Amino acid sequence: DDDDDDDAESDEDVDVQADKEDVGGEDQIVDDTSEDDADGASEDDSNDDVAGADAAFEHEDAYYRPSSGEDIYGRSVEKPAAESTGKYISPGKRKRMESQARLQALGDDGSKGTRAETLLELRKRVKGAFNRCSEDTLTPTLRICHELISGAQFSKTDAIDALIDGVLNACTSRTRMLKGVVPVFAAIAAGLHALHGPRWTGSLLEKLLVSFEGLIEESRQAPSVAEDDGDAEKDSPTKAAGNLVLLLGCLFSLNAASAGLVFDIVRRLLGQEPLQLAAAAASVRGGLEESDVEVLLLLLQRIGFDLRREDPSAMSQISRIAREKVQGTRNATSRMAFMLDTLGALEQKGKKRPKQLSMIENMDSDRMRRLKKWIG
Repeated sequence: DDDDDDDAESDEDVDVQADKEDVGGEDQIVDDTSEDDADGASEDDSNDDVAGADAAFEHEDAYYRPSSGEDIYGRSVEKPAAESTGKYISPGKRKRMESQARLQALGDDGSKGTRAETLLELRKRVKGAFNRCSEDTLTPTLRICHELISGAQFSKTDAIDALIDGVLNACTSRTRMLKGVVPVFAAIAAGLHALHGPRWTGSLLEKLLVSFEGLIEESRQAPSVAEDDGDAEKDSPTKAAGNLVLLLGCLFSLNAASAGLVFDIVRRLLGQEPLQLAAAAASVRGGLEESDVEVLLLLLQRIGFDLRREDPSAMSQISRIAREKVQGTRNATSRMAFMLDTLGALEQKGKKRPKQLSMIENMDSDRMRRLKKWIG
């Protein structure tokens, strides 16, 4: 009996093993079928891709391709006027043309077009703030300027550049002297100097001096300034240079520019190289230009006494250089004589000042005192 039971158990084990093998065989058949289906789908996708590529190739001519001399929108691209003509272009005008060309180039694609729109919005903000700027609105105007530089909407570099351009444009008129406007914008610039330091002031003075140098060279090539010019609205680079030197003088009075920089400008107007004042007597040559005298007089009348207090010896040396320059001028004018009288009055300590100089100093001192008090 025991042998019969063992044989029965062996038969049951064989049947179970056979059932497992049958199930495994069915799974293998299912896997093979899935692989065949996947291969068929891949072949269909490849055929579709090839057909799509052929269709795109057949319709390639339907895509727009810009021609030479056109941008991607079909607009003609013109060369700047400076490249197409040999006419003299002043440095200030050339800089404006280059700025406009850069803005146009920024609009050639979507990402740069957004930057161009941002710069346009920034300049609109600056122009709007400066259009309302006056001695009574200094505080809100300065607040707007500070927010433009410190805010997250515009980059600090872009904001500083836009504000500098706004200040220089507001203070550079070629038709009249802006003796009432310039001190107000100088106060805004001095306020930003107190808030943002050399990064603002250094960029401002650099652009101011570049513009001033270009205007002085242009004025020397222009006809001489008449002593009594009846056309007060005549375009004149000398008036523009005078406005810029007045801005520099106001910045000096408001402690936003150094006396050394102002003395360099004076030496430049007298035909001397900057930082060579010690050897000035040996290097004096030639005469003076009438336009240089006009700009120099404007500066001396406004801040001459402040310059003398800052460095009396430098003022004495400049007075000596000016006398030698006038002596070397073939046809000295009444303006040159008045300049020498002004320098002589500035040299003398404790002597009575000319009435005209005293009136000008008192008028500017009252305004500068108010502006200094506002800056704090």
